[in-house]
Amino acid sequence: MLIAGSLVIAVLAVPAFMLVTSGSLVLALLGQFLFVLCLCTYGGGCYTFFVEIFTTRTRFTSAAVSYNVGYAIFGGTAPFMGTWLVDATGMNASPGIYVAIAAAIVFLILVFTNVPETHPLKRRTTRGADS
Repeated sequence: MLIAGSLVIAVLAVPAFMLVTSGSLVLALLGQFLFVLCLCTYGGGCYTFFVEIFTTRTRFTSAAVSYNVGYAIFGGTAPFMGTWLVDATGMNASPGIYVAIAAAIVFLILVFTNVPETHPLKRRTTRGADS
């Protein structure tokens, strides 16, 4: 879900932002709906991913710190980045480019890295199949 969601966000963020900034209420709602569907696809797997990448002993602290620090950095600066991008480019949908680039980076990280299995029973099964 993370791979599919990040790919869909990377592809559809700019068109969704273009619809939102079109000046038409119907198109703006369509753009928001499109973007929310993309985010839900990604977000549906996000919390399971946190459970898988951290050990049981540090899971809640690790997930909370990494999620909230990332959210503060990127979510907290997003309005400023969006305003700056619109001013710098003169294009109202330019924040979509920012979102698309971030999603593309996440997509590449997910595709080219290996998430370790943390569940003890699945780990044994996986190791046995590889041997």
